[in-house]
Amino acid sequence: MRLLNLSTKFLVVPLVFVFFSCKKTEITTGESQMDLAASAKKPKEVKTCEISKMTFSNSEDQFVYTFTYNKQGQPLSVISNKRGTYGALHYYFRYDKKHQLTDVIEAFRIEEGQYLYNTWQRFQYNTKGLIVSDSTFYFGLGGAFPEETFTNGFWTTQYTYDKQTRLIKVTRTDFGAPGETFETIDTYAYNNNGNLDGYTFDNKVNINRTNAIWMFLNRDYSLNNKIKAQTYNEAGLPLTITNEWFNFLPVGREGGVVFEYNCKKSSNENETL
Repeated sequence: MRLLNLSTKFLVVPLVFVFFSCKKTEITTGESQMDLAASAKKPKEVKTCEISKMTFSNSEDQFVYTFTYNKQGQPLSVISNKRGTYGALHYYFRYDKKHQLTDVIEAFRIEEGQYLYNTWQRFQYNTKGLIVSDSTFYFGLGGAFPEETFTNGFWTTQYTYDKQTRLIKVTRTDFGAPGETFETIDTYAYNNNGNLDGYTFDNKVNINRTNAIWMFLNRDYSLNNKIKAQTYNEAGLPLTITNEWFNFLPVGREGGVVFEYNCKKSSNENETL
């Protein structure tokens, strides 16, 4: 097995994991979690539109991410206009024969058919077709599979859902040297309006609902958006958000973001909104 040492190629590594602590941290959003979750509205995908482009702009630079999808409408890639650097990585998605998400690869670039990746997630399912766990490898090289050297660290995640199949608990365990782990638990609660508790929402369609995979990866099954946009398209999806820090996938920037969509007309023709 070939070990990869990339420490000399990159001077800035913004993701810092603490491997030497055994302290348990719990972050809880809202109260009466199970009661609220059981009574809340069930989120549904909005199949009329899919995100085609996401553009972050500020006074210094512009970052453009282009989205592609397969025939089933599942994301295949989110490609940055930059040459894969921290803060402008590319995202690739893989599926099995059941069209279940198996891998999410956050990569700097592809070299000779192999991904030079920052993180590589591999998902496991239960008999109900829900993702119940994953293994994530950090900073390596891989083609069909990540290079599981464990040299640069890895972590596992366990997922728990409510009756509406929304994530309500995410338990992450980071592994460093043998016997050294760090566990973080995030919990989520939804109110009777079907939105994450503890936030202020608009009354429009949550952008994550354009695809079930976005809801899962962004940990947000809310019916509405946590940030109010300045403009929306005809489907009620946000187009322009200014002067706010906005996160989608691990991508997040302050200053403003513009979304473009491919939407279906009533005549079954597509249009960009």
